[in-house]
Amino acid sequence: MFTQLILTLGEICYLEGEWCSSGDESIWCNLRECERVISNPDCRFYKQGHFMNVNCAAVKPTSVVSIHEVKNAKKFEGLEHPEKKRKRKRFKRSQSSTEESESCSSLGISSWSSGQLLDMSKEPLPEIIADLNVKVLGQHAGELLLDLHEYGSDDHISKLTTHGLIIDGTKVYFTLLEMSKSHYEKLCKNLELDETDRATIYYSRPLDILHLESRNTLIENFVRLNNIY
Repeated sequence: MFTQLILTLGEICYLEGEWCSSGDESIWCNLRECERVISNPDCRFYKQGHFMNVNCAAVKPTSVVSIHEVKNAKKFEGLEHPEKKRKRKRFKRSQSSTEESESCSSLGISSWSSGQLLDMSKEPLPEIIADLNVKVLGQHAGELLLDLHEYGSDDHISKLTTHGLIIDGTKVYFTLLEMSKSHYEKLCKNLELDETDRATIYYSRPLDILHLESRNTLIENFVRLNNIY
C-alpha cells in the first residue's frame, strides 16, 4: 500500500512509475566470471516521455530510479513508533550478511550514509543499518549496478550515477550509486580492479510519508529527479 502511494506521488511529479514483472529484468552477462546476472527491482521510476521518440517508436529511457520494497516492514509504524525510540544495539553480522558484503566488495562498492563510511564496529550505527540488514542493502546495490548497466549513461562523462529508493513501511530512503567510467569499463571487460576502483552508494536519512514535512521533502525530491537529464 505504501509503495503504491510512493508511485502515485512520483506520478504527480511527472515521473512514470511502473511495477516490475517478468521481462523487466536488468541482465549483465559475464560479470565477474558469472555467466548471467539478473536483477529485477520491485518498481522503477522513469522520466516522463522517455518511452517514445518523435516517431512514436519505443526507446530505452536514459534516466531510471530502482525501487526496493522491504517485504517484512512493520506497517503503519512511522518514524515515531515507540519501538524506534529504544537505544540502538550493536549490529551483529550474520553469515548471509557477510556474504552480501563480500559480494559488493568484489565489485568495488562501498556504502556511505550521511557522508560517513559505514563502520560495523562502532556506535552509533546509521539508522539504515539498524533498521535494515546488510543483505537488503547488498541486494539493492546489485539492483542499482545492473540498472546502471542496462539503461546506460552518457559516454562522455567520467562519473556514472544511478538513483534508487528503499521503501521500508512508511519510511523512504533515497540512494545514489556513483561509479567512475574507468571502474565500470573494467567490470564490463572483466579486468582486475585496483584500490582506486571504488564505487560508492550514498543513503539519505529516512523520510516518513505520514509526516507532512517529510512528505513535502519527498515530493520536492521527486520533482528534482524528473529534472535530471
